[in-house]
Amino acid sequence: MWSQTILWLPWNHTFGGNKNIGLVLYNGGTLYIDNGKPTPRDIHKTLIDHPLTREVFQNLLADMAAVATGSSNKVLRMTLESVLPALDAHEITDKGSINQRAVLENRAATVETLYTGAIAPGVIGLK
Repeated sequence: MWSQTILWLPWNHTFGGNKNIGLVLYNGGTLYIDNGKPTPRDIHKTLIDHPLTREVFQNLLADMAAVATGSSNKVLRMTLESVLPALDAHEITDKGSINQRAVLENRAATVETLYTGAIAPGVIGLK
């Protein structure tokens, strides 16, 4: 009974927050605070918008471009999608492959942002 009471006391979260901030300050780290919704349903938003996630994919594009031998195998722009390809929308075939035609039709607005002149917000690309 006492352990349940202690876990639900208002200072429990304050204590945990102070401990985490103290560890970050002591070790010279960086504390990232998301939009307050790291639930299983919304975790993709936190991950996609995280600056380190974007940095990793930006570096991946640069590394791939450095070893590309021509324009046919050089990726210049990409987006991170929060909605997976859907079987119901015919974006995935029965064998598990991506149906390019369905993806291009269903996500036309996203594809359009990849081909605009300047790099649009939400697009990761090489300059």
